[in-house]
Amino acid sequence: MKKLFVIMLLCLTTVYGVISCNKSSDSSPTDNSGAATTYQGAGSKWSIAITGANFVINKYASAGDTTPEMTISGTLEKYANQFVKLTVASASGSNAPSAGSVAYGLEVPGYAFFLKPIGGNSEPIIMVQSGTCPTTSFDANWIIAKTRSDFTPPMTSTIDFFGGASMNFNGASSSLTVNQYEPITGAVISTGGGNGNGTSTMPFNIGNCSNGLLRVHESGNDYFDMYFTSSGGALVKFPGGQIIFVSPKQNSAVTQASIAGTYSGVVFNDSSSGDSVFPVKLSIPTSGNSNGIEITDVAADTVSSDGVVFSNIASTTDSSATQLPSGMFRADLNSSSATTNGKVSCAYSTISSTKIIACTGFMNNTGGDARRPFFILARSR
Repeated sequence: MKKLFVIMLLCLTTVYGVISCNKSSDSSPTDNSGAATTYQGAGSKWSIAITGANFVINKYASAGDTTPEMTISGTLEKYANQFVKLTVASASGSNAPSAGSVAYGLEVPGYAFFLKPIGGNSEPIIMVQSGTCPTTSFDANWIIAKTRSDFTPPMTSTIDFFGGASMNFNGASSSLTVNQYEPITGAVISTGGGNGNGTSTMPFNIGNCSNGLLRVHESGNDYFDMYFTSSGGALVKFPGGQIIFVSPKQNSAVTQASIAGTYSGVVFNDSSSGDSVFPVKLSIPTSGNSNGIEITDVAADTVSSDGVVFSNIASTTDSSATQLPSGMFRADLNSSSATTNGKVSCAYSTISSTKIIACTGFMNNTGGDARRPFFILARSR
């Protein structure tokens, strides 16, 4: 992964206005009990520990390393829209930022933390809360948060971009069973094994898990890394750079009324003119069209004049009445800048009454941006 935090910790005033103005009176993104909340994520490997209004970030060369190659500490301030400002007090190690540098993130307390890098060719740093290794089997939903480095758009009906998963834990006989769906119509895809039902199973040994991190041999010396949370979620990093975001599976089909609300989120957009990461505000009524619009000033919560319309939110695929995995939904997308409608596929979950939406999708069907993927992580305000 690119040297993201160095890019991210450039002065935010050049992009989003003076972020230190108009801050919320709620200055701590977590409680003040004195206990640290720790998140970890893939790339190389990143971790952030949050204690009250203070943070410590460590960057490791790989998931298996225990000595960080860069350490950053500082303070946090949370705005009313739930975005978090990070200010560096001190930093050390390779390419460490200078004191006083600022950036921002989005926290779902006790679940996930999303750091937003600054710069046109930067990738998001996605982390989930560090947890103990699971002992109880569970079901989940997943979406692709970052494609493999060798992926070339457009998204097609022959590749999977979201689905469901069942994790069964039984020591060395543990297994992960994945159901795969394609992004165009939302239909189940056939796998290379020829089973025709879009299901694949990977055995592993849960006994190799430590501090919420499991490294699984995929082939030879290649691994995929699974970062588990205590709340039934996970982050999975594959060889080639692909990252999958895993949400706890809900027990019932999603309705628009159940997900209604105002959300703050971060978008990673794969564009022909260069990748971009930007904050968004999602407004979802109990019925009718929903809107997503870029936030141009995080502190003041001001938005741009042009957004994206979400319509036809449904828990079925587009091509038939086939039900998606419980907790997932699909929607049409439209924008004044789009040639034709796009699609989005989302996993919905709730953690301690906070609503969470994680989506993967595409905007344009034609032109230079034909079906390029984007990822959204959003939480209710």
